[in-house]
Amino acid sequence: MHIIIIIAFLIYPCICDPIVRTSYGALKGLTIEREDGNHYHTFKSVPFMKPPLDDLRFELPQKPDPWKNIRDASNYSPACLTPTERIEKIPQNMSEDCLYVNIFTSEKCMRTSDCNVIIYYHGGGINLDSAIMFPDDFILEKYVKEDIVFAIPAYRLGVFGLYNFGDEKITHQNLAFHDCIMALHFLHNEISNFGGDPEKVTIMGHSAGANIVLQLATSRLVDPDRKLFRRTIALSIVPGFNIPELFYHNVHEITKRSGCDNSTNISVKLECMKKKDFNDLLNVQKQLEKEGLKLWNFLNGPPFMEINGNISKFIENSVPREYLFGCTKLEYGFKSYMLTNPSATGRFWNFENPIEVGKYFDDLQAQNNSTMFNTGAQSTFVSMILYGKAIIENGGKVYFFQSDQEPHSNHVSDMQYFIGFHREKYHTPDMDILTTFYSKMLANFTKYGNPSPVWDPLDLSRMNYYSVLVDTKNDIWPSMKENFHENEYNLWKYNISAFDRYVSEQKARRLDFSLLEKNNIPNDKSSAPTIIFLSVCGLAFSVYFMVLIAKKKTRNDYILLE
Repeated sequence: MHIIIIIAFLIYPCICDPIVRTSYGALKGLTIEREDGNHYHTFKSVPFMKPPLDDLRFELPQKPDPWKNIRDASNYSPACLTPTERIEKIPQNMSEDCLYVNIFTSEKCMRTSDCNVIIYYHGGGINLDSAIMFPDDFILEKYVKEDIVFAIPAYRLGVFGLYNFGDEKITHQNLAFHDCIMALHFLHNEISNFGGDPEKVTIMGHSAGANIVLQLATSRLVDPDRKLFRRTIALSIVPGFNIPELFYHNVHEITKRSGCDNSTNISVKLECMKKKDFNDLLNVQKQLEKEGLKLWNFLNGPPFMEINGNISKFIENSVPREYLFGCTKLEYGFKSYMLTNPSATGRFWNFENPIEVGKYFDDLQAQNNSTMFNTGAQSTFVSMILYGKAIIENGGKVYFFQSDQEPHSNHVSDMQYFIGFHREKYHTPDMDILTTFYSKMLANFTKYGNPSPVWDPLDLSRMNYYSVLVDTKNDIWPSMKENFHENEYNLWKYNISAFDRYVSEQKARRLDFSLLEKNNIPNDKSSAPTIIFLSVCGLAFSVYFMVLIAKKKTRNDYILLE
C-alpha cells in the first residue's frame, strides 16, 4: 500500500503552494494550474519597506524588518490611500500600510532563476490607481507564460507621497519616487528567489508610471551604471513637473486646513501632520481638488535630479539604454482643459516662465480645440521626441510606436492590450489580434531588446515609428511610418519657445526700469512708449503666427519664428 502511494506521488506530483526564502524571511505564495498544464505562482503583499505609519509618515522609506515565521503571500494587501474623489470609480480596500510588491512567476522560472523580469509602475498622476488593480490571469497568460517574471510595486499617493516643505533636511521631495527606488533595489536583490535574473530587468510604466520609469532610466543619480535594470518601456508618458511656487502654495493650504499652521517652525508643522488621522488629510486634499488646487506630479528635484534642476539639461544628459516609447493616436484629444494650477503645460521643457507659457498655450488651444491637441497630448508627443533625441545622441537605442486602432485610441484605450485593464465590453476580432500583438512586442523587447524583426529603431532624420493598427477587412496591418508628430514638436521648439523668450525680455525691461527709478538714475522716459509699442507688436506677431500654425501646420511657418 505504501509503495502504491509513493508511486502515485511520483506520477502525479503534489501541486503545493510554493515557499520562497528571502533575505528578510520566508513567504508562502499561491500556485495556479493552467489549462496548458503549466504551474504558475503568485507572491502578493511582499514587503519591500517598513509601513510608513506614525513617525514614518512623510519620511524616506526604510528597509523592512525581518520576520521569523512563514509569511502568507497569497492575497493582495490594501491599496494605497487615494486622496481624490475619482476613487469612487474604482472601489478598493485602502490603507496607509500598503507598500508591498506583487510578483508573478512560474515553476520553470523558479527552477532556473534565469528569467527576464518586468517591474511595472502603475499610473494615476501619483494620486490614484494601485498595484492591486490588474487581472492576474492576463499577467500570467501574456508575460509569465513567456518566461517573464512580472512585479508590480506600490508607492505612496497624493499628499502621502508628495507632501514636503522644500527643506531636504526636514522633509523630502518626491517621496513616492523614493518608494519606487526602494522597490527597485529590493527586487534587484531578491528577484532571483522568485526565478528572475537581476541582470535581465526591464522597468515599464503607463502614464504617470511611464514618467516614473523614464526618470529612473534617464537620471544620472539613480542608476547611471545600469546595474539595476537595462531596458525601459514608457507608455503614454505624462512628463509634467509641478511648478514649485504653485505646489508649495497647495502644501501650505493643506497644512493650514489640517490645523497644523500655528507655528512658523517646519518641524512643528510636520509633527502635527504626522499625528493627523489619514481620513482628515484625505478630505482636505479632496476639498482642494474641488477648488482646482491639485497636488499632482513630481517636482524637478531629488532623488532623480538636483533641487530645481534644469529639465532641459537633465534630458540632454540622459543615460543611454534601450528604450521603447509608446503612445496612442489621440492621447488626451483636442478639447482643452484649463487648470487653476497648471503643472503639465510647459513643464516638460525648461521654460523660464512656465506659468505664462501654460496660460498662453491654454488660451491658444481653447481657440483651436478642434484642430490642436491639448496640453496633455502635446506633452506626451513632444516629450517622446525630446527624450528620444537625447538618448540616441548619448549612444542609446530607441523604438517609437503609436496605437492607431479604431474606433478608440485615447490615453487609456491601449491598457486593455498590455495590462488587461480598461477592457471594453465590445471587442472586435481585430482588437483580439491586437491584444496578442501588443503583449508579444513588449515581451520581445524585454527579452531581446527588439520588439519585432521588421521594426526599425528610431532614426532622427526620419523620425520613424511603428503604427499599430489591425484592420483585417481592408488588409491593414502594423507598419512603419515617419515624421512622428513633427507639427507638435516644432510648435513648442520654435513658437512657444519664442513666446517664453519674449516674456523674459519684458520682465528684464521692467526690472531695468525699476532699478533705474530705485537708484534715481536719469533715464530717457520718452523711450517707454516706443518700447511698449514694440512689445505689443511683438506679442501680436507671436499670436498671429501661433494661430496661423494651428491652421496650416507647415514647417515653413515654424521657421519664420526661429
